[in-house]
This record gives sequence, structure tokens and C-alpha cells, in this order.
Amino acid sequence: MTESEKPAPRGVRCEVHGLLYDPDSAGGCVLCRRDAGIPSQTAQPARSAAATDPALGKALAVTAGLVLLTSLGLYSAHRSVVKMLRGALPGASFDAGLSPEDLGSAGVDPRMQEVLDAIEEMEEIDAKRMGVYDEVEGEMEGDEGYGDEDGD
Repeated sequence: MTESEKPAPRGVRCEVHGLLYDPDSAGGCVLCRRDAGIPSQTAQPARSAAATDPALGKALAVTAGLVLLTSLGLYSAHRSVVKMLRGALPGASFDAGLSPEDLGSAGVDPRMQEVLDAIEEMEEIDAKRMGVYDEVEGEMEGDEGYGDEDGD
């Protein structure tokens, strides 16, 4: 017989209390067993996994330590990347420890000025390739007055 074909447990009514119980698995109803001092077969005190496995506490401590070390490592890596990128942005040149005398005439970090010049050169190359570069003026169309202080 399989589990689905097992006969249903038969219920017998207790003569004293009138409760149903299965005589194959229990010797009486719940109240009769309690009065007789017979412990329940289903009501066992639950034990937590932490109480039975001493290695669980160690594993949790190791995990907490690894999380802490990972956080500190990522924080350190973040700080080093920020320090490396300082000075690469125009507004951050003073954060890089440069005095105003170290900056170029435009008030830009000299390292950043090289990057800006390279970008401008690439824009001119793209403009020539697209056919929007004015050979006479040496400017791109629509770029009038950009960067000029007097508006020429």
C-alpha cells in the first residue's frame, strides 16, 4: 500500500471525556493521557539550531568579521580612487593641493588643460570630417563667442 492508499485512522470516542482518539497511535484521549502522566508524543520541546550546533556561533562571527573587513577594504579603495581623480576635474584643482599660482592663466590645472586641448582637437577633427568647420575663421559653426571674453 502507498501512503495515499492507507486507511484513514479510525476514531474511537473516549468513555470518560467524550473526545475522539486513534487507538492505534494513542492509549486514550488527550485528557486521559494527561491525567495519567503520559508525555505527549507530538509535543516535544523545540531546540534551536544554535543550541545544538556550536559551530554556528563561530560561523556567524567569521561572517561578521568578513563583512567588516570587506567594508573597510571598499572604503579604502573608494578613498584612493577619489584621491586619484582629484585634479582631473576643473572644480577640484584646489582639492588636489594646487595653489592659484600653480594653475594656468585660465585657472585650470595644467594636467586638465592638456585633456581639454585634446578634446578640442578631436572636436575640430570631427567637425572637418562632417564639413562644418570654417577654414577661414578656424572655428566650428555655432561656436561663435564661445570662450571669448570680448564677444568677438
